[in-house]
Amino acid sequence: MKKVIHHPMLLQFSTIRLNVIVRTGYKKITRTGILENSPMFYYDHQPTTQGEFMYRFNILLFLFLFLVVPNHQLFAQLSGSYTIGSGGNYASFSAAVTALTSQGVSGAVTFNVLNGVYNEQIEIPAITGASASNSITFQAQSGDAADVTLYHIANTTGDNYVIRLNSVSYLNFNQLTLEAQGTTYSTVVELSNGANHISFSHVTISGYESATSSGNHYLISGDNTQIQDLTFDACDFNDCLLYTSPSPRDR
Repeated sequence: MKKVIHHPMLLQFSTIRLNVIVRTGYKKITRTGILENSPMFYYDHQPTTQGEFMYRFNILLFLFLFLVVPNHQLFAQLSGSYTIGSGGNYASFSAAVTALTSQGVSGAVTFNVLNGVYNEQIEIPAITGASASNSITFQAQSGDAADVTLYHIANTTGDNYVIRLNSVSYLNFNQLTLEAQGTTYSTVVELSNGANHISFSHVTISGYESATSSGNHYLISGDNTQIQDLTFDACDFNDCLLYTSPSPRDR
């Protein structure tokens, strides 16, 4: 015989509590619920069949997973080729980086960037699943660096970068133009916390032509960080300084 509790109960949405609900066979009422911005279910003491309850519960679980908890590990890790730009898989570099950081990768990933000028600033942290075989590449879809420009105008030392690579590894940039367009702060690429196995190929990196050797104007900055396997292949460097502290060493 099922046990009936003669008082309403407010039950948390958890596996343990739901097992209690199934055993007691409570029937959902409409006074509150998950679709009314409440994290709880409210049940009264009217018993019903377990089958009816499970039918209703499955519907609520479906809505919870696909409406309440989007953009988390419910989605597969990235693998293969994707497009950045208007009409592509991701409208911006930032959207692509968000997907990388939230989902990780399960294979090599290539982001082909559509022709255009992108006013953005991105920070790429360590990516789950990235490795020598599961590398991540950003490149112009046309194969011409002049067709894709990523730029940022910094206003403070805190946002003085176009791209910040923070502990990330196995990352490639091909056929892109990167520009820091600020006049007071104009660092293009900042490497921090041991960014390793980073490659720039046929990339144009441009900053601000400063009359002084200011610490705010660098094309590549890696301050007090250990960097392993950083390569530049056929890149163009325009204005500013190439700076690391301490001096770069072969590793």
